Amino acid sequence: FTRELSVDMIAFVAARDSAYLATAGADGQPYVQHRGGPAGFLRVLDARTVAFADYAGNKQYISIGNLAGNERAFLFFMDYAAARRLKLWGRAKVTAEPAILARLADPAYSVRIERAIVFTVLGLGEEGCMNVIKERSHRCGSALNHRHWFLLARIASREFRRKLDALGLA
Repeated sequence: FTRELSVDMIAFVAARDSAYLATAGADGQPYVQHRGGPAGFLRVLDARTVAFADYAGNKQYISIGNLAGNERAFLFFMDYAAARRLKLWGRAKVTAEPAILARLADPAYSVRIERAIVFTVLGLGEEGCMNVIKERSHRCGSALNHRHWFLLARIASREFRRKLDALGLA
């Protein structure tokens, strides 16, 4: 069970312009939130740490609230065109530490960073049936998207618990 990102995985994350962050509240209710930005907005700080900025005005507080009571999280990166994905199990924290915010700042983006989400990798996986990943359009029905992401969150929560059990961290 791998716990560190390889050089290839680091490049894969750096090239992404979106990711999905799955969290769960203290009661275990899962939630998945899409995070997007220009390629490079996801920063790999080291082989076990990925971080991204949370900008003022985002008003997406469910994930932030969940992390306040339960730091277990899951990051899912997808490249439909290359039929490749990367799944990260770990723990995430919210911080406003100036040194972290400075590392995440994008001079081309003028909106103020309010806080950062710093994700520590506990396990990762690329396995799966890559032949079933089909290139997707960016235009999908919202009802389908909501059902899909809710299901993804439930699956991620179960997989995360199994991985933590296997690591003796549950």
